[in-house]
Parts: sequence; C-alpha cells; structure tokens
Amino acid sequence: MRPGAEPRPARAGADPGPPAGPVQPPASAPPQEDPGPEELGRLKRRLLLVFLLAIGLPAALLVYGTLRAIEADRATLAELRREGLVALGRQAAAAVENEARERTAGALEALGPRAIAAAAAELLEPRAGHRPGLAQMAAQLEAAVAEQPLLRVAFVLGPSLERLYPPPSGRGGLRAAAAAPATAPVEPAPAAMSTAAGREAAGPPTGQAVRRLQARARIVAELARARALASRGEREAARMALAELVNDPDDPEGAAWARLELAEALAADGELQAALAQLDLLARLPTELRDPDGVPVAVAARLRAAELRLQAGRVAAGLEELLGLWEQLLQEGVADAADAAGPLAAVVARVRALLAAELGPRGRHATGEPQLLTRYVALEAEAWRRRAQALRVQELERLLPDVVAALRAAPPPPGSIAHFTSQSAAGPRLIACARVAAGPPPQLPYAVGAEIDLERLLAEVATPLLERLGRERQAWFEIVERRRGAVAQGGTPPGGLAPGEPRSGGGAGGLSERSRGAGAVEVPFETLLPFWTLRVVPAATPGWGPELRLGLQLGLLVLLVATMTIGALWALRAAHRSIELAALKSEFVANVSHELRTPLAAIRMYAEMLRRLPPDAAERRARYLDTVLRESERLDNLIQDILEFARLEGERREYSFRRCEPAALVERCLDALEPRLEAEGAQVELQLEEGLPAVWCDEELLQAAVRNLVTNAVKYSPPDRRQIEVVVQADGTAAETAQTPGEVTIAVRDRGVGIPAEERARLFDRFYRGAAARELGVPGSGLGLALVHRVVTDHGGTIEVESVPGEGSIFTIRLPAAGPEPPRPATARGQGER
Repeated sequence: MRPGAEPRPARAGADPGPPAGPVQPPASAPPQEDPGPEELGRLKRRLLLVFLLAIGLPAALLVYGTLRAIEADRATLAELRREGLVALGRQAAAAVENEARERTAGALEALGPRAIAAAAAELLEPRAGHRPGLAQMAAQLEAAVAEQPLLRVAFVLGPSLERLYPPPSGRGGLRAAAAAPATAPVEPAPAAMSTAAGREAAGPPTGQAVRRLQARARIVAELARARALASRGEREAARMALAELVNDPDDPEGAAWARLELAEALAADGELQAALAQLDLLARLPTELRDPDGVPVAVAARLRAAELRLQAGRVAAGLEELLGLWEQLLQEGVADAADAAGPLAAVVARVRALLAAELGPRGRHATGEPQLLTRYVALEAEAWRRRAQALRVQELERLLPDVVAALRAAPPPPGSIAHFTSQSAAGPRLIACARVAAGPPPQLPYAVGAEIDLERLLAEVATPLLERLGRERQAWFEIVERRRGAVAQGGTPPGGLAPGEPRSGGGAGGLSERSRGAGAVEVPFETLLPFWTLRVVPAATPGWGPELRLGLQLGLLVLLVATMTIGALWALRAAHRSIELAALKSEFVANVSHELRTPLAAIRMYAEMLRRLPPDAAERRARYLDTVLRESERLDNLIQDILEFARLEGERREYSFRRCEPAALVERCLDALEPRLEAEGAQVELQLEEGLPAVWCDEELLQAAVRNLVTNAVKYSPPDRRQIEVVVQADGTAAETAQTPGEVTIAVRDRGVGIPAEERARLFDRFYRGAAARELGVPGSGLGLALVHRVVTDHGGTIEVESVPGEGSIFTIRLPAAGPEPPRPATARGQGER
C-alpha cells in the first residue's frame, strides 16, 4: 500500500440466503456442438493442403522451369566463353610460335651459315693444310654463339650428314678441338733448347733417337745419384751434380727434369730466390716437354713457383702467378679437371684449390687485393661458361643422331631453315638448322645449325608477347610444361589472384595451381613448340550484359516467389484467423445459449413453483421471488454485455466523458457489487491513495470495466482463496509535466489459478476463453476482457496483466490524468477475454 493510502475495512460476505444452484435446461433442448480441437486441426490441415496444391505446386514448377532455363543460359554462355578463350589461346600460341620462328631464324643467320659452309667445304678438299680452316670455323662459331643469346651451341654437318663440328671428343674447348690433329697423334719429339741443338736435330731421325735415348739413360742415372747424395746429407754435391745436367743438349726434357730437381733442392736449402730463378727458366719451355708424371714442365714450374711465393709470404706475387697459370690453362681449353687429360687434372685441381683458399668467399684475402679478386672472379666466370659450353656440346652430341635421322627422312630445300624438337630426361630441346650449298661446282648442301636456349626464348620472346596480348585482351596466359609446371606467364591476372603466389611445381612461379579453377582452357602449340601447352585464364568476368540478364531473371524469379509466398502466408494466416474466429464465435454462441437458457430455466421453474405455493407459504414465496430476481438480473447483465460489445464494435456507442474522481468511481462500483460478492463469499480490500488527480471517463463504461475485472477475480479464485485487493493510486513512474499530467492506476489482484504465459498474448481477443475457464466450468461469453480493453483504450489508457500460474493475477488499468480536453475514442479493434 502506497504512503497516504487509507485501507478500507474488508467487505465480509454474509449468508447468501437460499442457494439457487445451477438449473439445467429442459431435456428437450438440443445440445450445442462446438468444434473441438481435432476438428479445427483437420480444417487447418485441409486449408494448408489446398494452399500447397493451389499455390505451392505451381510456384515450385515455375521455379524449377526458370532455374532450368537459367542453367541452360549459363551453360550456353560458359560454352561461348570457352570457345572464345580457345580461339584466343590459338591466336596467342600461333603468335608465340611465329615470333619464336623469326627470332631463331635471325639468330641462326647471324652465325653466317654461308661462310661456315664455305669453310667446311675447304676442310673436305683433298689437299693438305686444311687445319687452319677448321680452327677458323671453330673460332667463328664460338664468337657467333657468344653474341647470340638465343643460341646455346652450334654444329656443322657435311653433304652426307657426317658430323664435321664439334669433334667427337668434346673435350678441351672449341679452339683446342679445332687445333687437334686430324689423325692419331704420335709421340712428339722434344724441341731443342739452343740453335746448336736445333741444327743437330736436323740430322737423320734414327741417330737423333739413339742419342736421345742414351742421354735419357745417363740423365736418369745422374738424377738417381744426386738423390742418393742428398739423402746422405751431401746436399752441395747433389746440387753440383744436378747443375751439370740442366744444360744437356741431347735430352732437353731430361735436362728440364734435372732443373726441377735443382729448384727443389735450392728451395729445401732456403735459397728461395735461386729456386725461383730456376723455375722461371722452366716456365718458358715449350709445352711439349713434360715431367715424369706427364705434366708439361712449364706448367709444373709455374705451379711450384706460385706455391713457394705463397709459402714465403709473397702473397700478391704468388696469386699473380696462380692467376696467370689459370688463365693459360683456360686459353688452352682446360675449363676444369674434367677437361684435363691425365695428370693435368691434378694440376688444375691444385691451382683452383689454392686460389679458392686465398680469394674464395672464405679465403684469407677475400676482402683484400681488389684487382686480384676481380681477376679471379672473371676467370671463374669464364671457367663456368666453358664448362657449361662443354656440357651443352655433350647434350648436342646426344641430339645430333636424331637431327641427322630427321634430315635424312625429310631434307629441307637448300636455303631454308628447319626446326627439330626432342624430349629427353633433361627436358625439351629445340634445334634450328639451315641447309646451305657451298664448295666448288656442283655445290653440295651443308647443314649449319644450333640448339636454341628455351629459357631465353621464354624470357625474350614468349613472356613479352603474352604480356602484351593479355593486356589487350584482358586475359592471363601461362606456358605450361608437364614436368615443370608454368614456365612463362603474362597478361592481366584474374580477380583474387596475383603474380608470384606460391604454388607447387617448378617454373616461373605464379598462378598455375589456382588458375585451374578460374575457368581456364588449355591449347597445345601446333608445330614449333609441341612440348608446351598454353593455358588461358579470363582476367575478369565477361561483359555485364549476359550476367545482368541472368541476374535480372533470377531477381524476378526471387521477387515472384517472395510475392507468392508472402501472399500465400497472408492468405493462410487470414484463413487460419477466420477458422479460429469461426470456432470462437461458435463457442461464443454455445456459451451464450447456455448462459441464456440457464437463468430462463430458473425463472420459469421458480415461477411454476410460485404458482403452486399455498397461500400461507409467505417465507418460501419471498425466497423464490429473490431467486427469480437474481436470475433476471444475471440475464439482464449478459444481454447488456452483448449489446454493449455490439455497439462498441459497430462504433455506435457514444461516450459521455466528464471529469470524475477515480477513487469515488471505484467505491461506487464495489458498493454495487457488494451483495454479489457477499453471495460468492469473497472478501475485497480497497486501498485508496489520497489526492488522486481527476480523470476523463464515461462513468458507466469505466465502472463496467472495473466490475468485470473484480467479478473475473472472484470467478477464477478457489472458494478458500477469494481475497481480492483493489488498489487505486497515482503512477509513480510517470513524470508529471505540462504535457504529461501523470497517470492513475486501478489494480485488481486475486489469489486465483493464474494465467499461463502462452495465453496472455490472446487474453484480450474477442470470444477467447482460456483453458482455466473450460476446466473449471466458469460461465462466460468471452467478451468481458475484450470490453475492458476496448473501454480502457478508448479512454486513452492501457491495461496490463501480470500472473503467476497457481498464485494469482494482477490486472492494472492505467488512465491518464484529466487534461484540458477529453480523449477521443480509438477506432474499432477486435479484442477478447480470457
């Protein structure tokens, strides 16, 4: 109870008098049949089935047909796009092959095939002195290949397709091979170290050979004696014996052996300068003179001189000697130990090891001596180039049999250029070959060709061309090799992908793995590059026209389906509501019929009993008359509720608003209900707050609303819990201002059965009666709370309900305090009662 409220004494119910009891209608009256839940369920299922057949099935067929049409359009557009990509791929592949054919033909022409063929024809002439022609041809080929990046290694075939160049050995580099003798080499005669020895060497060959053998035997014996002397510690005698041998004219090579021994002895005795002088003399000897291990004496002397200088701390001089020796070996065609024949391999390995130890990445002088370091790097690069050239020559030797077989099968006409392809374990190979006529009449055809560097062909020809075509045609191109994946790419990357993304497989890197799912097509190269495939990926979706058409079709379909669905749902809901309303109306008619028959039957029965009473039964007559009066009032109230609801629904009720005190109105309402409350055994506690503001109201209707709430509280409360509380107070939550003067609340609380949460949403629907009304057999028409809601709403207020099942309910009417003008009744709305 709010502060300032004065509780009113409870209205205790008195003896209700003679119980009237419910009177059953006459037996002849036909029972009212209400549609039960099963019947309503069957009606709803039938209605749903009708809607599914009438709307759902046609809509499903329409959706299916439209989707099939859209799918067919999409398939057609996809096929058209694919055909366009295939045509674009063929055009790009043809462009790449044409450009590659022109570039390789130009590179081959730069070799000078006519001059090379003429030099080859001179080699085959039956005259002596043709070796300079081979050397000239080799030098020309090597220089031309070095100037043409697209060419890897060249070859020359004779008129019978015999191999003229490179030589079958493939060792020692191009110039070394060109300078090699045509016949099997013989043991070279040692060169003279003086003019006298030269004149003596001009004598008969047999005598020269005898003298050389005799001198060699003597020198070998003296070398053995010198070594023996050195081993016994007689180093001076050993040096003198070696000094007598170093100028022997009969065996210059043996003399060179003795000088090497002398240099080693001087170095062992610490006479470094004298040892280096002897080694410098040996370094100027011809390369035909070799040491006992088969290494040229000059080479061995230069290597030992460099080692001694490095050991003595003269690093710069030692490195200069090593670099000079390494450069000499490269000029002689020795690129690495594999190119060196026999013992020379150990010399090459030793030279490179010493240079790497001093000038390599982890060498002691890697950051010093910049001139020597630059020279070392250049020599290593040249060595790498020569080794790569040697490997390419070996690869070419494996390909030449196939080229010869192809030329024999289909020889191209003279003056034309043919291309041959080969696929090996190392990868694809491309050969360009020109047929040139040369030599004296009748001129014979020679074949001059070269292997094409495919990596450079991709970088210099294919990639720029694909990049240009891709930008022009909005596409992404990839040249794919089966073993390596994508080897070249170019163009406009497709949406969501970018160049350089990681992927599996070798090649140029990029989009090859993800491009497979981006609508790509693959087109093989037709003639020149059959080992590659061109993949074409659209850079973006096709023109917006076809997609817009498909999108418009799909949008219209979605709109149509949505409209049909919304219409069907609205119609289904309306039909559902109509069925429920019809059921409620049927129940209302049954209830009203029952409620009308019950008081009428009672009135009729008690009237019959009054007519048969004897004249002296005054007490019984009075009791019967009270019952007749009570039932007639009950009948009148029911009829009034029905008529009042009909007037409100038809908006024929005219409100008579006036300012009134809410506390006095509720008191008058409870005073009028007091006899009925006492008869029902109900106790009502009224709590009124002082100083309540006035409200605009139609007193008759508002009292009817309050009366309905109080009687409902009594009807839905068990007989032992009919304690009703009515509280009238100002709403403390509303802030009173000039525009909002505040509110007055009228709350009716009972301790009855309560209302489940699922029934509260429909509590004020017309004709609606809750489960408790049916279970308890509470009489009613389902219009009471609908009237209350309508009356309160037309007064500009609201009604709220709070309930806990099994504990009771609280109905609260909120009315605005009286303003300057009365409220305007709201338009008709269908509502109901619990």
